[in-house]
Amino acid sequence: MREHKYMAWVIGQERMVRVAGLNFSDPIQIEVPRIGMEEIEGSAWDDPDNFEFWNEGEEAILLQYTGRKDKNGVEIYESDVVKCYSLEYATALREEMYKAEFIGLVCYEPPSFFIKIKLDDKYPMDKNWIDFSAEAGPYEVICNIYAHPELLEGKDS
Repeated sequence: MREHKYMAWVIGQERMVRVAGLNFSDPIQIEVPRIGMEEIEGSAWDDPDNFEFWNEGEEAILLQYTGRKDKNGVEIYESDVVKCYSLEYATALREEMYKAEFIGLVCYEPPSFFIKIKLDDKYPMDKNWIDFSAEAGPYEVICNIYAHPELLEGKDS
């Protein structure tokens, strides 16, 4: 079973922070460290003055940990932009015996994660996603889409 961890993109502050806690009310409230407290350790986690709450979807976006790390040991979260590969293209284009490299967005639709990619003429495919599996790795996290939305402009939905 994978480890359950979360990050949050705080919309008004345009910053990514690790989540300290969740309140499953309606809407879900996300507890995150206050500005300047992002790197707190130890007993500082016990002081409620170091944290603030944001409503999920309105003020912050909750991002789930995939349970995987990239080739550099960086944890991969939902909405990360990653470099990945697809063996499916090598199969579809039998004359080309290599893995095709893509930039994609890590997405979650219960019950699994997948990587949304842009379709193009070089590697024709009938779907715009790659399974989030060992076969598509090694992965490399480039950034998170909320920090750099321009990286995926024009991607297929």
